[in-house]
Amino acid sequence: MSPSELSAKSPRSVQHPALEEAAALWILQCQHRGVALTRDLIRAKATSFATSMDIPDGSIKVAHGWLYKFQQRHKLRAVRIYGESGPADVAGLEAALPELQVAVAKFSPRDVYNMDETGKFF
Repeated sequence: MSPSELSAKSPRSVQHPALEEAAALWILQCQHRGVALTRDLIRAKATSFATSMDIPDGSIKVAHGWLYKFQQRHKLRAVRIYGESGPADVAGLEAALPELQVAVAKFSPRDVYNMDETGKFF
C-alpha cells in the first residue's frame, strides 16, 4: 500500500441510523407533497425525532455541521424556489379593501402604481 492509501480517512459510521432514516424519509415525504423546507425546520424535526426515539440530549447535537453531513450522506441539496406565491387570501382582501380604498383616495391616480410594478422617474 502506498502512504496516501494508508492515510486516507475512512468513512465514519452514523451514530444514530434510525434517526437518520426517519429524517430522510420525512424530507422525501415533504418533497413529494411540495412542502418547502428550511434548514432550521429540518434541524427542528430531527431534534423532535431524537426526543421521540429517547435519544439522550448529550448523545447527539443537531447543529449546522450535523445538517451539512446529513445532506452529504443523503445527497440532498438546497433548492431555491422562485416564481409567484400561492393563492391570495380572498376573505382577508375583501375585509381590507375599504381601508385600502380610503388610503389610495388621498393620492392622484398618476401616483398610484400596481403593487408588483415600479414607477419610472426620469
